[in-house]
Order: sequence, then C-alpha cells, then structure tokens
Amino acid sequence: GWKPNMAPIGYKNCPETKTILPDKEHFKAVRNIFELLLSGGHSVLSIHRIVCDEWGYTTPQHKTKGGKKPAVSTLYKMLSNPFYAGFILWNGQIYEGKHKPVVSKQEFEQTQVLISGETKIKPKKHAFAYAGLLRCGACGLSVTAEYKRKPSGREYTYYHCTRVHRTPKCTQPSIEVRQLESQIVEFMKQLSIVEPVFDWLAKQLSQFNGELKSEEEAIAEKHALAVNDYEKQISNLTDLRLRDVITDDEFTNKRKNLQISIASARGKAEIARKEKPTFEPLKILSMFNARAVKYFSAADVCMKRKLLKILCSNPTLKDKKVRLEARFPFIEMLSAVGVPRLCGKVENVRTKPHKAKKLTKPQVQKLAIIANDPKVVELAFEAVKIMREVEPQTLHSLPEDQDYLLQSHTGTDTGSTTDYR
Repeated sequence: GWKPNMAPIGYKNCPETKTILPDKEHFKAVRNIFELLLSGGHSVLSIHRIVCDEWGYTTPQHKTKGGKKPAVSTLYKMLSNPFYAGFILWNGQIYEGKHKPVVSKQEFEQTQVLISGETKIKPKKHAFAYAGLLRCGACGLSVTAEYKRKPSGREYTYYHCTRVHRTPKCTQPSIEVRQLESQIVEFMKQLSIVEPVFDWLAKQLSQFNGELKSEEEAIAEKHALAVNDYEKQISNLTDLRLRDVITDDEFTNKRKNLQISIASARGKAEIARKEKPTFEPLKILSMFNARAVKYFSAADVCMKRKLLKILCSNPTLKDKKVRLEARFPFIEMLSAVGVPRLCGKVENVRTKPHKAKKLTKPQVQKLAIIANDPKVVELAFEAVKIMREVEPQTLHSLPEDQDYLLQSHTGTDTGSTTDYR
C-alpha cells in the first residue's frame, strides 16, 4: 500500500511512520496542473509555460536535485503517473495505494485521453469549461467538447460523450453549450438562498456562534473542577492511609482509579479549550450560494468550472439533460433549519424566512456538526478564495483572514503564502 522509494512531486516520505503524505503547496500545484489539462483549454506545452512563467513554480528542493523549474518531460511523466490517482506501479504491476490521491480515477482516465490525443492533433485553441467535469449518464465515460463554425460564420460549442468515436458507439446526443449553461443556471437559482432567508440565517448563526464558544468554555471549566475534586480525593485518601484507616491494597487501587479519572478529565478539558467550534463555514457558504448565479453570469471559462465544482458533485449528462447533485453541505444546512430540500434536480428551495423566530437547540447542534466537518471547512476556504477574486467587498462582514478555518479544523498548515493558481 506504500511506495517503497522516493515519493513523486506533491508528496513527501515520512521517515517516522514510513508512509507518504501530501507536500503542502506542491500537492496543490500538481492538482492545479491536472485541472488545467482537464479544462480542455491547454496543451502540456502551454501548461508548462503557465507553470514556469506565470506561477514561477519550482520543484521541491532535495540534497542533490530539485529547486528548479520543471521540464516539459517532467509534466508529461507527472500527468501519466497513476500514483496521482491513488495507485502504485511496482515491478510492472498496479496496486491500490493508501496515500491521498490528487485526482479521481475518472479524472486520471480523462487525462490519459487528452495526453494521447496531443500526439495526433494540434493543441486546442478553445477552452471548454465542462470538458472532463461531466460524465455521460448512459455509459459513464467523460463528456468532452467540440468547437464548430457554420458556413454562415456562426460559432457553436457542443458537448458530447467521448464514446461517440469509439466502438461500440454511445448514441447519446450532443448539447450546445448555451442549452447546457441555461440548465446549470437554473440549478443554481433553485439552490440559491434568497436574501430574506440568507439575512435570517446569518443573524441566527452569528448569535449562536458566541453561545457555542461559551458552551465549550463551560465544558472545559467543568472538567477542570472535576480534576480539582479528584485531587482532593487523593489527598484525603492519603490521609486515611497514614492513619491506617485503609490498607495498602485499598489505597493503591482507589488512587489508581482516581488518577485515571484525573487524566481523563484533563484530556477532555484540553480538547474543549483547543476546539474552536464556529458557524463561520456555513455563513461563508450561504453567502457564496446566494451570489453564485451572479458570479456565474459574469465568469470566464475557468471561473465557471470552479463555481460548478464547489456547488455540485457527480454531474452527468443524458438525453440533453444535465443532472447536478447539490454538494454537501448546501442541502443539509437548509434542511437543518426547516427549508425544503432540493434532491439534485429541480425542486424549489427559494422560500421566505422560516416561521420560527429562533433556531431550536437540536437545529443548532446539527448545524454545528455540519459547520465543523473538515470537508465543509475546506469547501468554505475554496469559496472564500473565489469571493476574494470576484467580489472581495462581500467578505467585510467576515473575519479578514479565514485561513484559521483550515488550521483549526483540518490541521492544515497555511503558513506558506505561495498560491499556484
């Protein structure tokens, strides 16, 4: 399950645990390199220019190598290496790895299709937002795109299954990009939170954010008092032993149990002090959700792809209909406060503020669990990056730096300021 030699770019060998771990910004850079290729708008050569000239990226520094701009051949090897999809190639055999993959198996398959095509065709001149992101709902293969110009001069972009040029051929029809995007916009509209609901939810979350922190402080204090009580019991127990009221065996057994209780209470108090429960991730995502349609309408190809990846998962295309499943936690946080669910299709969640003037304790507890899920925190972090780029003034009501979200909940080291986008 572990690669028995030096880890590739994006990973590092951990000598203590004998495992392979993601290597901070290098892991992120590799992911962004794959995304550039999967966007359909770049060849490996153009990606190499972006990586070296725009990002100024250099490979990890080792004792005798590294610290230099990657060669084109390095990018080809990287994009062809199954290790980045969670596999290990050893002695000509493929094994399932235990490391965190950079891309999914489906994305890696699409990458190989794009790389192999480069030796046969010229690099693409047009960028396609959804190539490699959608999958065919009939056969499961990736959906690609083609640019066409009619004799009249009118230009069109069509999306279709990659199996249309294979045997057996997929019979699914193609869809023009404007039809596709109208369905995406409809999905975003139905998922979005209207202003009154957003204002109500934001106010509720802000109120309970302070209460939640107070509860954690109270829990820490409760366990600290318990430690003091157990220590007093040990002191009294020692006094009883000195006066021969209890035997050595009784003293030893009772003291051992009290010491275990002290260690347990101290541990719980420490956890309560270290934990920073917050509703900020949900406030960020609900704000992002409310503005997604606005962002999408003015976005370029790259930004449209980013927006769709944050809002939905497992997008498929069948019979000219795109099926978009709302990504966790957009539905769950609305459901937690009593707003009607959206089941991934076209049920309306645009509604008036909830009748209740205040969230109930079970609702708050459920929202707290959702808000502090590491996946939700990471998604909120990605949403913040987009809002900073598109509409930074919207973040004035939030902490100036949301990096603490990842540090508090996922243990991610965000000390590095390098941003390979």
